[in-house]
Amino acid sequence: AQRRVGKDAVYAGRDVLGQSIAGDGHDVKDFQGAATTSPETFGIGRVTLAFSENGKSKTQDLAPYWDRDKGLLTSTTNELHWDYGKRLVQVRSAKTQGLIGVPGNAVQTLPAAAISNVETPFVSLILTALDQLPLTTSNRHGT
Repeated sequence: AQRRVGKDAVYAGRDVLGQSIAGDGHDVKDFQGAATTSPETFGIGRVTLAFSENGKSKTQDLAPYWDRDKGLLTSTTNELHWDYGKRLVQVRSAKTQGLIGVPGNAVQTLPAAAISNVETPFVSLILTALDQLPLTTSNRHGT
């Protein structure tokens, strides 16, 4: 997405981007408010901000990256999978992979590992190669 702010909006004296959208407390957030760029867009890919005369923002077609019926987002790089229906994020880059959120009882399959038997309701598990190689070929892993 390309967020553009016109000259008049810069001096409006209010949040014209609608960035204050989080509600509730701590780890559980319900998005509230009227964001000009959806929170899902930030999970899909790069969002830029620039100042322009007309202030017209642009967003590309998000349908290839956002399955609204299943509540799934995939980043443009395919390195982030966000199942917001199940509240689980998978990080799937070559050198760092992980799970953040609510894994449930299902086996979570990442490109270099399968994670099972997670006995906590919320997990932040990150696997990182320590030798600058992809996890699938690395001999040195850190967690």
